Amino acid sequence: MVVGARPGWLIAIVAMLTACDHSPTYLPTSYGAVGPFRTIDGVSQLTTGGASSGTWTADGQGILGLMVGGVPGLKCMGILPPGGGSATWNRCPVWPRVRADIDSAYAIVAPTLGATGRLLYVGAIGPLQKPSQNYPFPVGWHAQLFVVDTSEPFTSRRPVATLYHDHLGISAFPPDEVSWLERIHWIGRDSFVALGENLSPNSTITPLHVVLGVIGTSAATMTPIPGTTGARLLSVAESGKTLVYLGDQLNIAQVPITGGEPQVIVALPAAPQRSVLDISCQHAACLLLTHEATGANLWAVSSTGEGLRVVRSFTGSSPSSAALAPGTGDVVMQMNGQFYLLQGLLPN
Repeated sequence: MVVGARPGWLIAIVAMLTACDHSPTYLPTSYGAVGPFRTIDGVSQLTTGGASSGTWTADGQGILGLMVGGVPGLKCMGILPPGGGSATWNRCPVWPRVRADIDSAYAIVAPTLGATGRLLYVGAIGPLQKPSQNYPFPVGWHAQLFVVDTSEPFTSRRPVATLYHDHLGISAFPPDEVSWLERIHWIGRDSFVALGENLSPNSTITPLHVVLGVIGTSAATMTPIPGTTGARLLSVAESGKTLVYLGDQLNIAQVPITGGEPQVIVALPAAPQRSVLDISCQHAACLLLTHEATGANLWAVSSTGEGLRVVRSFTGSSPSSAALAPGTGDVVMQMNGQFYLLQGLLPN
């Protein structure tokens, strides 16, 4: 993510803004179809209504993401079977009542599901844009980090950290302080790592460092991990022992989970328009997604940097994210605003 750019999640948030009539939350009973919609050249389409933020559950038995629910334009958190099909779990945002005469908008960012069934995500609420109140995101928004037990999603939801908020367009956070989180990964029952960033009222996002979060009885504490300054993309490798992240330009670096001197494990060769879009690791295997002049490439490499090679190329329509499944070598991708599946891309 480039400082000063409008990141991909911001585009997704704009698409997620929905008028809130403060009626009971809609709970879709199913989503999609039984089985994937179509498979072309080994790539299976999993959704049709729109999907983003695709990740795998810890056991690889489901695909967690944001998908369009029964209300047009409303994105809900849902879990699809690993091979595609109807959602096995759906939950939509619950809006607090702000004022009866003013609607609000809601956004969910970076949902991640742990092995114990607890969901961690950034939730933000703000003013619905209209001609009389046309403030750009995130002016007037308030964000928090939430933890939820998926078996009791409405009674167990609790905020554990306060993130971005402002007063009359002036952020409550100084530029060097974390006010936004992306790329959240559980590493224990009550601990996680995430990209710690600063979000400004003009939507500029500045990468700061990777943070280690520990959820206590009342709140989460977040501390910078040494050796991760300026990290942009993030994944966890070697069963939670190391962090793999995008450093400068095309350099992929690694540090122990507790921090240390960063080691560049991959220096991708320069090429016209090449940039790194995503990093996803499982155990000792990592997958890199790069934008190319003609489309995109998926690269396989070990978590220590050996065996770098292109395993799939795309021309024309190309994925914008890619997540490697634990144990199977399957990959869920976001492409053209939908989820697609590549089965068995990497050997087990």
